[in-house]
Amino acid sequence: GKPKSVIARETVLKFNPNVNITAHHGNIKDDEFDIDFFKQFDLILNGLDNLDARNYVNRMSLTSGVPEIESGTQGYLGQVRMIKHGITECFECQPQESGKSFAVCTIRSTPDKPIHCIVWATHLFNLFFGPNDDDNLLSDLKSNINYQSPKSSFIKFFESDIKDLINDFDWAKKNRLAPKILNFNELYDDNLSNNIINNNTDQIHTINTYVHLFIQAIQDIFNNYKDMIGEMSFDKDNTLAMQFVAAAANLRMANFHIPLMNEFKIKGIAGNIVHAVATTNAIAAGLIVMEALKLLEKRYEDGKCTWITQSLPLILNPTKLQSPRKNCYIC
Repeated sequence: GKPKSVIARETVLKFNPNVNITAHHGNIKDDEFDIDFFKQFDLILNGLDNLDARNYVNRMSLTSGVPEIESGTQGYLGQVRMIKHGITECFECQPQESGKSFAVCTIRSTPDKPIHCIVWATHLFNLFFGPNDDDNLLSDLKSNINYQSPKSSFIKFFESDIKDLINDFDWAKKNRLAPKILNFNELYDDNLSNNIINNNTDQIHTINTYVHLFIQAIQDIFNNYKDMIGEMSFDKDNTLAMQFVAAAANLRMANFHIPLMNEFKIKGIAGNIVHAVATTNAIAAGLIVMEALKLLEKRYEDGKCTWITQSLPLILNPTKLQSPRKNCYIC
């Protein structure tokens, strides 16, 4: 229930109460983390989880002249490397893999996988609570949003739109079952206890419960974030945002006969997360320290890029650092 930066500080102070640590909670691209912020340090230890932020830190490292240790893990795999601009490749010297995209028509009309419904639900969240965005694949439906009557929104997206889709396609020719209409009046239960549905992200609930969760999330977000309505964007770490997306995604899955999924797994997909493995992270952390010592001692020639793999017997595969690429526009 606390920011990881705060918890990390508290944990390290238990090892050594005499060190000076300042914990910041925010987005690394916020204005406060500008070039002057980076210049106050001897090195940067980078453990970010998305490409955009890692590119930003790479460029701050280049501009400030402060070297960095770049790292990342994904399940049982990982990578740690020293980056000293002018001596080694920067993070952007090699092309990075971008996120997977899906056809708009699949997301909007013919989903057949959980991820299609989860992507749809994140766009629906931004449609409800974010700014007008023509790039949102549901942008033409903005006029159907009604904060005061979540029921009418439910009926629009899970009843009437589904009726239209049933008529729009020859589902038999697609070798697919026609979508299933979810009837609000049949599924919503005013007496459903909040104790049944709160805080259990590992459980797959009933459709009745997801209807309740969807309605409750809209009401709670509107009440708790009233001043931010029209400015929000989906954040996997916002509990109410995840409740909305998990409920909407599961209702969409029910529409299209796709097996339901618990919120924990949906969060991983919605946030593009491969859930962390503690041992992989521990190995990466040790490698980060080893590379950091080389940087502090200016032993750049000893720097390595080390890959953590599942290939026995070599779990660790260290490779020599490459020189900056001549055609890298960042370098």
